[in-house]
Amino acid sequence: MKFVLHHYRPGRFDPRKGYERFARSQSLPVRRRLWPVWAAAGVATLVAFGAYWWLALRLTTLSAGTVARTFLLDDSTRVVLAPGATLSWRGVYDRRLAMTGRVYFEVRHDDRRPFTVVDDRYFVDDLGTCFEIVEEERHTRVLVTEGSVRFGDAKGHRRIDLREGMEAVLRHGEPLPRLLEKPNTNHAAWATHRFHFDRTPLRRALADLEAYYGVPLRTTEPNRLLTGDFSADSLETLLKVIEQAMDVEIEALSGQSGKPTPALPKGG
Repeated sequence: MKFVLHHYRPGRFDPRKGYERFARSQSLPVRRRLWPVWAAAGVATLVAFGAYWWLALRLTTLSAGTVARTFLLDDSTRVVLAPGATLSWRGVYDRRLAMTGRVYFEVRHDDRRPFTVVDDRYFVDDLGTCFEIVEEERHTRVLVTEGSVRFGDAKGHRRIDLREGMEAVLRHGEPLPRLLEKPNTNHAAWATHRFHFDRTPLRRALADLEAYYGVPLRTTEPNRLLTGDFSADSLETLLKVIEQAMDVEIEALSGQSGKPTPALPKGG
C-alpha cells in the first residue's frame, strides 16, 4: 500500500484502459460504448418510418387546364381529362382513384388488380372496359363504350352492371343508379373522336355533330336513319360523306366547316 501511495500520480491510471489492456491479454471481450450505435439505429428507423408514411399519404393529382389532356398511367391505362377535370390517388399508384369533372378511361384490365374509381357518393369497378364518368354536383353519369363496369353507391349495397352501349345516372343520395332508356355513346366523342350511329334519326345524329363541332346544322330530311361509324375529321368532309351516303343535303348555318373544335355535351 505504501508503494502504491508513493508512486500514485493523478491522471496516470485509467481503469477503463487498464481493463482493455488486461482483457486483450486474456482474450476477454472488451466492452464498448453502444449508445452511439443504438442512437444511429433509432434515427434510421425514424427516417424509414417517416418515408413510408410520406409515400403512403402523398397525393398525386393529374389535371387538365382549359383544354382536354391525355395521360398514360403506370399500368398502361389511358385517361382523357376534360377541361377542368382532375384524377388523383394517394401513395403508390394502386389503380384506386378519385376524380372530379369528366374523365374518359381506357383501362388495361388485370384480374389480379381491380381498377376502381370511387368517392364518398359512388364507385365504378372496371370489368375490362372503356368508359366515361361525368361527376356533377347532383349526380354522376357513367357511359360504357366497350366492355363492362359495375356502378353503384359508395357503400356498395346496391349496384348494377353496365355493358357496352349502356348508360346510367346515380343521383347523389339515392341508393341505385338509373339506366337511361336512350343511351348515346357519342357523348364520349370529345375523347374518342369517333361517332357511332345505328339506325339513328338524322336529327339526332346532327345534334351529336353540333355538340362536337359547335356548329348549328340543318337538313330537310331529319327523320332519315343513319347507320355507320365515322372518324371526327373536318366537319366539311364528314358532311359530304353523310350527304353522299344518304342522298340528302345538310347545311352548316354558321358557314363554318373547317377542322374539328370539339365541344363538351352536357352530361345528364
